Amino acid sequence: LLTLAAGGVVLAAEYEEFVARFVKDLYGLDGNSVSTGHFGLTEVQVDVQREFTRVGSGRSIFFDVTLEARFPGGRMLFVFECKHYTKKVGVGVVGEFVGKLGDLRDYGHAHKGFIVTRNGFQAGAKESAAAAGIALWLVRELEEGQVFHAVIQESWDETSEEPDTTTQGQITSASGKSYDFWSASGFLRTLSQIVREPAEGKREV
Repeated sequence: LLTLAAGGVVLAAEYEEFVARFVKDLYGLDGNSVSTGHFGLTEVQVDVQREFTRVGSGRSIFFDVTLEARFPGGRMLFVFECKHYTKKVGVGVVGEFVGKLGDLRDYGHAHKGFIVTRNGFQAGAKESAAAAGIALWLVRELEEGQVFHAVIQESWDETSEEPDTTTQGQITSASGKSYDFWSASGFLRTLSQIVREPAEGKREV
């Protein structure tokens, strides 16, 4: 459980803001109103309803929550689809989200997609997400600002992450320790490691 300064969530738009605050807290970004954190030469930004350009038509496309990391020589984009449903998320939501990810033009692709909801996922949705490499999270508000978070399905395919300078880099913690990462999944693990387990010396993830 994590403690956030968040009231009860009612509307879908409020749930998006709620998830954005949770992501910031999870990865050690300071404050609910601050979107950017700096780790040495690495900049991490969290946005709500960020606009991109759709492939083909050139029209705008919006994603509920995004986390973008910029570092020397590359950048990575993580996209979160937020569903404030009272029922379990079905396979149609997964298919629609996969289609949206394919329409990203400004980046070519997102390095990882997540579907976040309050009340779980149907079996078909889990199967479809696993096939597409989509992670599934449960994030919901509890009493007194507490947050429940469960990873239902991570869906990282390490073997598919080919060596690529755009997903390799280094993060420096506040204490000056350096952490190398070699993949998109490694980047998120590195952020978590810095937040939860500041270690001695230089680590590779």
